[in-house]
Amino acid sequence: MRTLLFSSLVLLSVDAWGAIAIDSYTISGVGSTQITWSHPCTGCNFIVVGVVSSANANVTISSVSYGGNLLTEVVASTNASGVTQSSLWYLSNPPTGTNTVKVNTTDTVWTIAGGAISFSGVDTSNAVDCSSSTLTNNPPYTMSLACTTAVNNDWMVDCAINNNTSVLTSVSGTSRWANNNFGGSSFGGFGSTKGPVSTGSNSMGYSDGAQNQEGMVLMAIEPATSSPCPSMNMLGVGCN
Repeated sequence: MRTLLFSSLVLLSVDAWGAIAIDSYTISGVGSTQITWSHPCTGCNFIVVGVVSSANANVTISSVSYGGNLLTEVVASTNASGVTQSSLWYLSNPPTGTNTVKVNTTDTVWTIAGGAISFSGVDTSNAVDCSSSTLTNNPPYTMSLACTTAVNNDWMVDCAINNNTSVLTSVSGTSRWANNNFGGSSFGGFGSTKGPVSTGSNSMGYSDGAQNQEGMVLMAIEPATSSPCPSMNMLGVGCN
């Protein structure tokens, strides 16, 4: 009986270490060369920023930072003329408290917006499991994007843009931020999450009633796989 109790407690503790949870999510205002907004990070160890923009060709996002720390770009989608762009960026172990997200461009764009989502329980040493991107201009009026995860209990994060006044509706995830018709233009930016998911091909998508120059990017983040404690006590619950 004692052996069974010990095993059960250890399993529960391992599950807790491997559980990703959302800390907070925020949305930006709009700009033409730079946008900034405040984002709180209370118990997080990972932050993802999605950026959408409408711009002339060859104008790109030059940097994204949080609390003065530069984020790493994971994946981006740009149509042939460079008009619609979407991208995902991340930072492991971000500073705690409320800090500023700052997005810079290489030149003036028509309009730019974004959203931030912070998480706890992410494997910060090997955070990104997979990523993918898509761009579509043709019916049917849906976007679907998948990537193949190798780790169980990943969370999926996406970022999408459309070039019309219709609101994109997440068909397989939970909407976390939306900036429709941003900057007084016809462009809209959206971000969603889905998790936890099992290993294998996992997809997210959006539906839209009037598709035009839509793009989407997707990434999967891995859960932490080791104890946050330097050691376990005899019951495997807590730190010595």
